[in-house]
Amino acid sequence: MDAYTGARWSELISQRPGLYDRAARRFPIRRPIREAGGQIEEALRPKSKAGRRWIELPFFLAVLYEVLVDSCRYRRVFTGARGAVLRRREPGWPLI
Repeated sequence: MDAYTGARWSELISQRPGLYDRAARRFPIRRPIREAGGQIEEALRPKSKAGRRWIELPFFLAVLYEVLVDSCRYRRVFTGARGAVLRRREPGWPLI
């Protein structure tokens, strides 16, 4: 998703299933996730006015994203195995 949409990590992991517009194959960027002091929180708004936008998906990616949305059991589309917010890899952690 990141490579094809240009969306930031924080914008992608904040996506909620109910916000996806199937007819237009797009999702809004409204409240990105941020990590401060080890705590995960939703920002009140993107960093700039330009950050508040819609991300349109190419057809092949929309099909895959809709499968994720339809099978989503949690508040967000992209989560860990038990519904937790995804985090970036910490510096020094081994790649597995």
